[in-house]
Amino acid sequence: MDISLLQDANGFIKIAAIDHRSSLKKILAEDKLEDFKGLCTENFAPFVTAILVDPEYGDKARESARQNNVSIILSREQSGYLQNPDGRVTELYSQFNSHKLKKMGASAIKLHLYYNADAANAADQRQVAEKVKMECVAADIPLLLEPVTYTVPDSPYHKGDAIMHAINDLRAFADILKLEFPIDVDDETEDMDAAIPYLSAMTIESKVPWILLSLGMQFDSYKKALGLSKDAGCNGFAVGRAVWQEIDRLSTWPSVEDFIKTTATDRMRQLAELF
Repeated sequence: MDISLLQDANGFIKIAAIDHRSSLKKILAEDKLEDFKGLCTENFAPFVTAILVDPEYGDKARESARQNNVSIILSREQSGYLQNPDGRVTELYSQFNSHKLKKMGASAIKLHLYYNADAANAADQRQVAEKVKMECVAADIPLLLEPVTYTVPDSPYHKGDAIMHAINDLRAFADILKLEFPIDVDDETEDMDAAIPYLSAMTIESKVPWILLSLGMQFDSYKKALGLSKDAGCNGFAVGRAVWQEIDRLSTWPSVEDFIKTTATDRMRQLAELF
């Protein structure tokens, strides 16, 4: 599947992730979500190859992306997950399949998939990935698959090991993998260099290009993690909250605008320059 529309001249993939929905509603009024996503797209466009946005609140972002010649990736899954005793369940939009998302301007489809190989519903989650991959093949559009690991009761968990299981179980359904950093950077007992063997294994085992997601890391931690990942063969980044999460401390829309135009945009520039 052709992913060239998501790559720069050197083959790197640089994505501004602004497909947050339920989490963003905790920070901004719902009537500001479209404005926020449009604002981010307009300011981040010079430093990215694509924006990742949702089909619900992304109209202004998609229009800005088109005006700035930036590719669009649209989310196939609903926000969040259903929790049941068998594990976290990813819900797909019923009104937005991959064919419709392509008609809306998508150059790729993204699927966020909660996954633990030890969960009782692991096979069901794999079927969700297979379903969306088959849709994408029929629509002739690449799939960016984002497996996010989590703990399950009565089962040992190490993020790096869980990521490797997810890669091996799900890579057949992906044209690009969007992967977590393999250690918990918020755990002060962890040495980030301990991630290097996992990062190298992720590059070897993925079989397709992979990029690093930020998953709410602090910016400085994410930048260091991205540098280590690039050295190990990572093909780019998909970053959201790591560049703008401090807006939850701001009380007015003008202050949010100023933060995005200054601090967040400079952070995006720094990440782009790593590649």
